[in-house]
Amino acid sequence: MKKVLIGVLVVSLTGIAYADKISLSVWGGYATVSMSDVNKQIIDMIADGLKASGMTTSVTKFGSGLIFGIDATYEVAPGILVGPRIGYLSCAQAKVDGEMSSGGYYTKMKTTVDASIMPVMIGGVYSI
Repeated sequence: MKKVLIGVLVVSLTGIAYADKISLSVWGGYATVSMSDVNKQIIDMIADGLKASGMTTSVTKFGSGLIFGIDATYEVAPGILVGPRIGYLSCAQAKVDGEMSSGGYYTKMKTTVDASIMPVMIGGVYSI
């Protein structure tokens, strides 16, 4: 227990000593995504399968999305910051709907696919 308290004390004092050099920032925005390979391999494959079974289909492909994250930076020299960045990107859903009416029966199918990514990065910033 004594070692833990000493460790917490050392980290706290170090944090206080370098507090003016450490910064946290939160960011967010709207992002466009290039999901053409996923749209072709998954969404079009589902739609083609439904069309082959005689269904009429409507397709909404992956598109843009929202992104947000947090940066933690440390100033190593005046104007030069380094540190990690973590984010979360959520794309608009892709949807494939199929309908078919045959012999008095009506069939309807809906497929929804979600995609998200959580990039973890490390890098630097130079600001004037």
